[in-house]
Amino acid sequence: MTAALLDPPTTGAYPALAFRHIVVGAGGPPHVKAFDPRDLSERMSFFAFDPGFTGGARVGAGNLNGTIDDELIVGAGFGSSHVKAFNRAGEVIASFLALGPGFTGGVFVGAADGEIVVAPGAGGQTRVATFSTAGVERRAAVAFASFPGAVRIATADRNGDGVEDLLVGAGPGGGPSVKTLSGRDLSDLGAFFAYDPAFTGGVFVG
Repeated sequence: MTAALLDPPTTGAYPALAFRHIVVGAGGPPHVKAFDPRDLSERMSFFAFDPGFTGGARVGAGNLNGTIDDELIVGAGFGSSHVKAFNRAGEVIASFLALGPGFTGGVFVGAADGEIVVAPGAGGQTRVATFSTAGVERRAAVAFASFPGAVRIATADRNGDGVEDLLVGAGPGGGPSVKTLSGRDLSDLGAFFAYDPAFTGGVFVG
């Protein structure tokens, strides 16, 4: 299961909230739900992919179209690199295979400055890329050159330049390495070990 925070809606099918939604994706069927953090009431429930798909759903959120509402981004957990984005009305505004039809390791997803951020969920590559809602790749970089495993991602303005940067963490087998990639050009802004370098369990970032 993965979780994300979705900014409160101002219009659309879901009632306005004073706080951000808590959004979760299941690890089996691609069931996505959103909850009001004040009373944990359920505000959204749907299957992001075909209900028969058993690879799960990984979730992220961010502003993709310049409005004041966030969009919900969902990536296949395993079996595919399918990425979808949904607006507040529950409409699909993006749907594409981020890493091609042959990649079956699943993806982690997020958003930064109007672009969808995608990282591989299993081995084969550690290439992190940003995409338009049309599925066009905009920028890409290798997160960890010597590690071919999963890459976990988050976004934050680390250097205070007003542009969200990418925080990437190595998955299992890659050590506790955490790196920041510039939101402007994905250049390396520095890295550190979050735990003992001998630890190989991987890290999640946020």
